[in-house]
Amino acid sequence: MPTKKKPRNKYIEAYRKERRRVQQFIRRASKRGYLFEDDILPQIPKRITPASIRRLERLTPDELYKRAIKLDYETGEIVSAQDARTTERQEAARKAAETRARNKAIPSLKEEIQARPQDYDRFPSEANILISNWYTELEALRAAPAYQLLKNWMDTALSQFGREAVADMLKTAYQNGYQLGWEVAYNTEGFIDYTNTLIQYIPDVGPVGTDEFWDTLEQTESWDLEYSPKR
Repeated sequence: MPTKKKPRNKYIEAYRKERRRVQQFIRRASKRGYLFEDDILPQIPKRITPASIRRLERLTPDELYKRAIKLDYETGEIVSAQDARTTERQEAARKAAETRARNKAIPSLKEEIQARPQDYDRFPSEANILISNWYTELEALRAAPAYQLLKNWMDTALSQFGREAVADMLKTAYQNGYQLGWEVAYNTEGFIDYTNTLIQYIPDVGPVGTDEFWDTLEQTESWDLEYSPKR
């Protein structure tokens, strides 16, 4: 007589999603020198309940930083994570203002075409060509599980870093063999490797700026990447 399958706990997926969010946050922050309490992430309970999920949901970025310190690896100085975040935000805001000021003088591809439509000696800038080509490559992957994630990722990068910086990112990525294809759009590990690596190619941003980028994106995105590689 066949044995009955044990019913799947309906809260498991929600719990795993919240746990991944916290783990990813801690991993990124740790790379910037933040040290968290050893027991900050609860052990996985034998039975997952709504209370288990709420316990993880309460671990917001602000709450996690309250339970961390920041170590400066160059000076050995230790400060509270909240003070370090204040300094980081001030520095990120300064760099963002500088980026916006530089980008005000950079015309978009549409503006370049509309400005002088009959002037055939005027061509789109390299930056606009690179970005336009990337979106064209993405459209060929519209059916992919990560299509919308990739589109929002690029839209956010353009908004935060500007066209010239994103174009430099794409140019460096192509030179290093990073191409947008099915192995990125249909594979969890490929997607994570591609998006994390490319953001590191943004010039003059540094780890603080890239972390602010991910924080901004996660406020509006559900980064649930549990899909299988394309066969």
